[in-house]
Amino acid sequence: MKKYYLLIFIVFIAIMYNTVNRNRIIAGYCSKEGKNLSELYSEQQLIDKAILYFLSEKQSYSAIYFGGEKDRQEFIVKPYLNIKEFKSINSDCCTIELNDTKNISAREKVYGYVEIKYLRRYVDNSELEERKTYIRFNSCGDMADGTRGFTIGVL
Repeated sequence: MKKYYLLIFIVFIAIMYNTVNRNRIIAGYCSKEGKNLSELYSEQQLIDKAILYFLSEKQSYSAIYFGGEKDRQEFIVKPYLNIKEFKSINSDCCTIELNDTKNISAREKVYGYVEIKYLRRYVDNSELEERKTYIRFNSCGDMADGTRGFTIGVL
């Protein structure tokens, strides 16, 4: 009988540990650094990290194709060279949104996201295309496991 109570106690402790840990993540606590996210990064620093991630990861494609086989058109995307160029063209690009407690997944540990509005440019200087993407981050300011951001097309 004592083994049964010990097992129940161990399960109870494990559940309580997970609950406390999830609540700390929701509050923005980074256990790796022992600090809250707001102590680690300012909003502008998080935005800059998201832009750098976007420039390195989300601009990896170079061509976009439209049309069928006979009338197929190729548009070559002109990537931004650096964060300075990106910010000069997209000056009011970014906002930070923190997840509310209903949307935080303890498994994903996604604390919030940066919404980036930008102009997609093409090498042939054709019309600029307004785009929007979301870059997710965890309570340590890093990209959360399993998230690569997602893009919404023309605004």
